[in-house]
Parts: sequence; C-alpha cells; structure tokens
Amino acid sequence: MPSNARIIHPLRNIVKGWKKALVGVPAPLSRAIIQNMSLPQPVNIPQSLKITPPPSRRIVQIGRIQKLTDLDLQKYLSDFSMEETRQYRELWKSNAARRELIGFGSDAGRKYGFDPESMTYFIDRGNVQKEIPTHAIKLDVNRFAIAMQNQQRALMAGMIAGRLTSQEWYDESIRLMKLSYRATADVARGTNRDMNDEEKKRWLILILLLFTLLNGLAENLENGILPINGRLPIYAGLRGAALRSLFENWRLHESKVRGFTEGRRFLGFAEHCHPSKDRPGCIELAALGWLPIEKVVPIGGATCLDNCKCEIHIRKKDKPLLFWRV
Repeated sequence: MPSNARIIHPLRNIVKGWKKALVGVPAPLSRAIIQNMSLPQPVNIPQSLKITPPPSRRIVQIGRIQKLTDLDLQKYLSDFSMEETRQYRELWKSNAARRELIGFGSDAGRKYGFDPESMTYFIDRGNVQKEIPTHAIKLDVNRFAIAMQNQQRALMAGMIAGRLTSQEWYDESIRLMKLSYRATADVARGTNRDMNDEEKKRWLILILLLFTLLNGLAENLENGILPINGRLPIYAGLRGAALRSLFENWRLHESKVRGFTEGRRFLGFAEHCHPSKDRPGCIELAALGWLPIEKVVPIGGATCLDNCKCEIHIRKKDKPLLFWRV
C-alpha cells in the first residue's frame, strides 16, 4: 500500500466529501489538495461565550422543606383574612374574561347574579336580566385554570433554575393554590359571602387531598425520588388543572342539595381515558347515560384524574326534557 494511503486513511470520512467536490479537477492537483489537508486547530472559547448547561443537567440542591401538617393545613385553609380575600378576587380578575363575575354585584354597571334553585347565572342590566349559559362560565374557569397551571409550572421551573429555594417554591405554591381554589369555589357557589359550616366542610373535603399531594411531591423531592428534569414543571402544573374538577364537583354536590335527581357525564374536546386497575374510564362512564345523581362519578374520579375535560349535566326527574350543565 502506498505510504500516502496511511496518511489519508484516518481522514477518510472527511475526505469523501472533498473527493466529490473535486470532481473534474485534474488528478495531480486534486491529490495535492487532499494530501495537504489538515484538521482544524482547537479554538479557545471565551468564558463569557460558553453555553450554560440546561436545567436538567444542573445539580439542584433540594434543602429541607418545612411542610404543613394535616392539622396545620386545615387551619390554614379555613382562615381567610381580609387581605387574602382581596388577593384571590384580584387573582381572578387578572386571569379571567368576566373580571367582575367574582364580585356578584360589586360593579354597578354589570351586576352578576346566581339563582341557587336552578343553579344558573345571570347578568342584570337595569330592566334587563339575561341568563348566562353555564358553559360560558366554564370557559372562564378553564381560562383561569390554564393561567394557574402556567404559574405553578413557572414556580417549579424557578426552583430548578436556582431562582427560588425549595422552601420558597413550596410556600408560593401552597399560597397560589389556596387563593386560586377559593376564587374558583366562590364562582361555583355564585356568591362572595363567607362560607357557612356546611360549605366549609365541603371545601376541606374537596381540596385537602390536593394539598396532601403537594406535601408528597415536596417529600419526594427532598428524598431524591423524583429526578430534577423538565417533567417536574408539567407535573406541578396539575395543581392548577385541578380547578376544573373543583368547579364541577362543587356544583355536583350542590345539585344534590337543590333537589336534582339525575346526572350524566358528557365527553369534552380531548382524548379520553379507559378503565385502569382501580379507576373507570371516561368513555365507559359517558356511555352509562343518565344515572341517579348519587351514582355519578365526580370529575377526577376516572383514570385521567384532574386532567379530565368532561362535563356533568344534571336534571330533575319530573322534568326529563329540561337539563342543566353543572
């Protein structure tokens, strides 16, 4: 084998492209070009121009997180100061289309109201009272849920990037959950007055589990069970997505008190789940049709959990042709 072949061999993959480019060049000249090829010399990149590794490859220090106990959570969620009341109403107004809906009459020009017997919303403009379709209210709740979902994700991303400590992430997440859940509950209640004892009990039943899940997430982060990567913000965003199920389930419970007797699940615009080991699927639940309202599976009870996009419609047995979207 010629000696120059041993020189060219290590560069064969690079040279292949050059050979194609040198088609038509006289053979002696092309051989001279190839034999005089050399690898580029390494370049010293200034420190300021070096690329910062992505958050998933950084070493994130998760310190000890001081979490609220179950008893502390109940006290924290049951007490709303005047400042917190103002904050959760402002939170709704900043992220929903019907900004004054949560005021229920605070705006003289657009007075929103709620009829608890028929569980319908209306707007009163002087001599004209117009009913607002429940699905329009749900669109507002959905917009609000998406905004809170993004804020929860941003908090987790801030911790991963080092802008927040793990304790700051926990404190801000739990505060955002408290304010956003209460705002959604007030819209579902159709009033901004203080909760009575029965409503306070329902409030704790519906949301206490979600806060317990946040404690579980914090504990798993402390113990290194969950990897610190780009999936964490998505998982944290589920705390915001749960606002949809809170709205649906509050109204489902209220409909039982108001004398509605039947309920039915309707599929929303989304991919829907099938049964798992311990949970039914949305498609199968929707296929059951109208059921006694006590047997209706709440939103969040299917395989898709709080990702559910279904709706529950209700009606009274003596008025089978007239039904309402919960």
